[in-house]
Amino acid sequence: GAKSATVLTAHVSLPFNDVKGLVAYAKAHPGKLNFASFSPGSTSHLNGERLKRQAGIDIVHVPYKGSGDAMKDHLSGIVQLFFDGPTTALSNSRSGRVKMLAHAAETRMATVPDLPTMREAGYDVGYWGYLWFWGPAAMSAQTVEAVYQHLAKAIKHPDVVKLFADGGSEASGMPPAEMAKTARELSDRWGEVIRETGIKIDQ
Repeated sequence: GAKSATVLTAHVSLPFNDVKGLVAYAKAHPGKLNFASFSPGSTSHLNGERLKRQAGIDIVHVPYKGSGDAMKDHLSGIVQLFFDGPTTALSNSRSGRVKMLAHAAETRMATVPDLPTMREAGYDVGYWGYLWFWGPAAMSAQTVEAVYQHLAKAIKHPDVVKLFADGGSEASGMPPAEMAKTARELSDRWGEVIRETGIKIDQ
């Protein structure tokens, strides 16, 4: 599998280049900034709401039905901020259409080592997201281990590593037991964020 994190991007017209500048601008202009999300209740929505609460800023949530329309309006400046997926965030940053401010995970991304995390900016926002291989609940432990060994070998192949890296993700051959533990931990963490922000799916 692989791991990645959403990246906080800002439209190029905005007069700041980091999270500190964003927060200062938002406090000076309450209610003037908005942020897009893939959909209500998505990680891009949760991260934006948590940043609002932790930074004490008034930025307006604009929900979309998928990333395509959200990105279109972000690039045009209709929505100024976006916790976007790493692939499009990197591409649009390299083309000079958005600014990458920080990414929402616990540690820096190996694929973009100069991009700080939200935690480095002082805000406990976001977690690593994982692309995992799942199987039927009744799959035997022996089969699970056999499949894992094959996948763990494949994930180390240079072509696979490069494929994920080009999209802003990191190849990750996490063992089944660790994967199950991480899934439970992430469920608990995101549950806490949902309770803290009071987000409802129809927001």
